[in-house]
Amino acid sequence: MDTVTSMRVFARVVELGGLAAAARSLGLSPSMVAKHVNNLEQRTGARLLDRTTRLVRPTVSGHAYYERLVAILDALDEADAEAGADTAVPKGRLRLTAPAELGQEHLAPIIAEFMELYPGVSIVSDFTNRQVDLIQEGFDLAIRVANSLDTGLIGRKLATSRFFVVASPGLLSKTGLPETPEALAHLPTLTFAIPTPRVHWTWDGPDKGTVRITPRLISSSSEALRMAARRGAGFTWLPSFICGHDLATGDLVPVMADRNWGGLSVYALYPHRRFIPNRLRLFLDLISERLGGDPDADPWLPPSAASTASTRT
Repeated sequence: MDTVTSMRVFARVVELGGLAAAARSLGLSPSMVAKHVNNLEQRTGARLLDRTTRLVRPTVSGHAYYERLVAILDALDEADAEAGADTAVPKGRLRLTAPAELGQEHLAPIIAEFMELYPGVSIVSDFTNRQVDLIQEGFDLAIRVANSLDTGLIGRKLATSRFFVVASPGLLSKTGLPETPEALAHLPTLTFAIPTPRVHWTWDGPDKGTVRITPRLISSSSEALRMAARRGAGFTWLPSFICGHDLATGDLVPVMADRNWGGLSVYALYPHRRFIPNRLRLFLDLISERLGGDPDADPWLPPSAASTASTRT
């Protein structure tokens, strides 16, 4: 049995805290994972794991062994990458996760393009709005949309997405265009439900403030809010990666676009490691290129909204 492979399997068991989880991550059977661990225990003459019905964790010897072998495996991967940097064809599996709306609308075409460019790479994508644990669940990459990050993972900012208060032309023909944010308190509104109903909408700038709304629709789905707004159900507050296309077509109209309604950053996160697999590096480069290459720019803004946003203070 190959010792290096057994080392990789053992490292995954330690990182995921179980044989079954490591087996799922590596595409092996639990019995094969156990054989790889047994191979190392026979080779070293030491018990490397404490195993109970509920928990698998490294022994003192196992933890020390894990710390050393991770450095060895990283060095081996790095040496392989450097030796074949000019000729290596990326291959293997890439597991990634992203928010549902961003993934389905904007990342799916990039994934398809990447698979066409690199036929040797297979991809597992999980588009979900739950918070995925990269290490525990065996993902190589997570795309996160957030104000900021508090994580031990490696982060790379890819783009910025600005918020807009929007409404349909039909609704505006009935209500008129509100001139101040405070007017929204008396108009039909639609808002997010997560983590709690967002009934306070804030804006920044010299006259920054907050308006409390009384929503007609509260939803955990930004797509539901977008569709309801397009049908004239109310004013809503959406990031540009959700409403940018509608702003460009005129199906939604920005309200008080000279106000700064806030924004989010789009990050790529991956586990802390010195060596990044070539397939991951290439995928990150492609995403960055397709999103415009400027992490502080908003690639989803139509030109008219972009010129307005650039004048905000």
